[in-house]
Amino acid sequence: MKRYLGSVLVAVAFAAACGGSDHSTPPTSPASQTTTAANAGTGAISGDGTTTGATAATTITGTISGFGGTCPAVSFKLEAKVIKTDASTSFGDGKCSDLKDGVKVGVSGTVQADGSILAKQVKVAPPPPPPPVTVEGTVSALSGTCPKITFTVASKTFTTDSLTRFGDVGCAAVKNDAKVAVVSQVQANGTVRVLTVKVIPPPPPPPVITGTVTSVTGTCPAITITLEAKVAVTSSSTVFDGKACGDVKAGAKVGIYGTYATGSTTLTATKVVIR
Repeated sequence: MKRYLGSVLVAVAFAAACGGSDHSTPPTSPASQTTTAANAGTGAISGDGTTTGATAATTITGTISGFGGTCPAVSFKLEAKVIKTDASTSFGDGKCSDLKDGVKVGVSGTVQADGSILAKQVKVAPPPPPPPVTVEGTVSALSGTCPKITFTVASKTFTTDSLTRFGDVGCAAVKNDAKVAVVSQVQANGTVRVLTVKVIPPPPPPPVITGTVTSVTGTCPAITITLEAKVAVTSSSTVFDGKACGDVKAGAKVGIYGTYATGSTTLTATKVVIR
């Protein structure tokens, strides 16, 4: 009986020294909880703490460099990131064989354990359209009805549409023998679209009389201007350009527009340009 009680006392003393029951569960360390949360959803964690898989989605755009591999499993770099494709990668409206160095693409995929991106989709960016081209010349072979007309300028045939701009003069001003400037652009499908057609007005005719005024008689606006042997008369309907009627004096340089009446040697001035 004394031996039995002694054993019990020894057991109780051992349990007290250990701080409690041997059936309690040790608490989870705060450090291990933080590591698990930081890597949640990004892959499994191996014994040494490295990521062994990844599911983080990402997108990146850039110009391909370092292209290698054979479709569908190719690899290339975008902005120093390694991109990899496989049989499950989609290429949008294009195809894997469109990829090569210098091609601009957009990639969406998942970041892998080694830092590379496994592409879910690779979309090739279309090349920029060529710049507009301007052709000037005289209209010929005009046909059609505005706004859709077809004509030839400088041996090139153009067809306009409802989106073509004709400036202030409108489509009706485009006629055979009219001088025009045509701005067109090649579209993605290879067709040529006319952006604008500008009718170039003919240069104004030169003055009928030019020179230095030798004498002036009368009172503005009805004056008689003599330039050596040539005479012009003005009226209230005459336009004076550059300076006023009162500035038309002996020694002034002028250009005079107008018409001659049948059998007359005196010019009826419609416009006097004073320099």
